Amino acid sequence: MTRPLLALHAMFMHGAAMAPLAEALGREIIAPGLPGHRRGPPWVEGRDYMEQAVDAALAAMPDEPIDLFGHSLGATVALHVAVARPEQVRSLTIFEPALFSAASGAALDDYLMAMKVVSDALETGREGTAAAEFHAHWGTGAAWEDLPTNLRKTILRLIPLVPATEPAVVHDKHGLLPQLRACPVPVLVLQQEAHQQLPVMASICDGLRSLLPNVTVRSVAGEGRHMLPVTAPQAVAAEVAAFWADLP
Repeated sequence: MTRPLLALHAMFMHGAAMAPLAEALGREIIAPGLPGHRRGPPWVEGRDYMEQAVDAALAAMPDEPIDLFGHSLGATVALHVAVARPEQVRSLTIFEPALFSAASGAALDDYLMAMKVVSDALETGREGTAAAEFHAHWGTGAAWEDLPTNLRKTILRLIPLVPATEPAVVHDKHGLLPQLRACPVPVLVLQQEAHQQLPVMASICDGLRSLLPNVTVRSVAGEGRHMLPVTAPQAVAAEVAAFWADLP
């Protein structure tokens, strides 16, 4: 029986976005929606978002050990899952995790300054400005105005998730970083090529390289910037398959 792939999507995406990657890997996919997203549980405002997301992922896990994949926010959720249930995770692959607490120095400072534009816009009721600014950093490279209408509507609806996730992804509210030092799961950290990458993401990946005891860090070529698992699933799948081939 083929080992299932539990795949956790990026913010503003949905579980079905992970299907082409699973198909390229020849795996049955389990792809729950994160809270507030399509096919996911409701987002309960006022309750810690990361706790809700991790609960949704754990609820979707089968009894047998799985290979786990996470993209962006989903990658950070996946790290929490691997720490919580290492015995159920044979391997973990994460693409550009939104774990800013693992970054440091000027790269982090510059990113937080850029994201202040997003938070300031939200605080003054300018959701459109906030959404467009966030997309400029983390989208495929397409202009905000050129995105499909339904995707723009989704981003506008969920843009308050950016400040809602900050306690976990910026301030490490749950103390994930020290727990990663003892995580026994083999981890593959994937990132886009350096000439396309935001400096803060390079810093995050370097931070994870120093924290995780069993980690491989690789770069992936392709069009789509931070959204490569969606725009270039074959390229991402090739790296994942090579990683799996070396596992027991």
